[in-house]
Amino acid sequence: MSHDHGGMDMGATPPTGSPTSSGSSAMDMVHMMQMTFYWGKNAEILFDGWKTDNVAEYVFSLLAIFLIAVFHEWLSTFRADMVQTVLASKEANGLKKPFLLHRLLLTSLFAVNAVTGYALMLMAMTFNGGIFIVIIAGLTAAHFCFQSYRDSPVELGHHV
Repeated sequence: MSHDHGGMDMGATPPTGSPTSSGSSAMDMVHMMQMTFYWGKNAEILFDGWKTDNVAEYVFSLLAIFLIAVFHEWLSTFRADMVQTVLASKEANGLKKPFLLHRLLLTSLFAVNAVTGYALMLMAMTFNGGIFIVIIAGLTAAHFCFQSYRDSPVELGHHV
């Protein structure tokens, strides 16, 4: 089995003759992605504008990421509770299907939950050790606060 990449240099250094930051080529947008965990305050998180260059920015970003992780897990719990409420309301009113408004609300909450889940995944893919630990800590703390009291194994579902 050949591992030839068609002449592409898969190392950490850009190929010879690649454009520099002062060039005007469309190739200027190429970024090398970190592929191993690293520790440090310098990170680019989700967007070009969300960069941490000093300790204060890094700590503030870690706090924001922690809160996003907590919100994500809380929203998962809230959605599960809403489903139970909608089902109970449906049965009490003798309806076969939940109201359209309930379905739209649950679908909207699902969309927000999907966005936060994928955002957390992409943040973890920065491979910054601090960011990764803060994501896990936020999800774990929120799971303890919002999920661990549930009795049913179905209610203890994984929501990430």
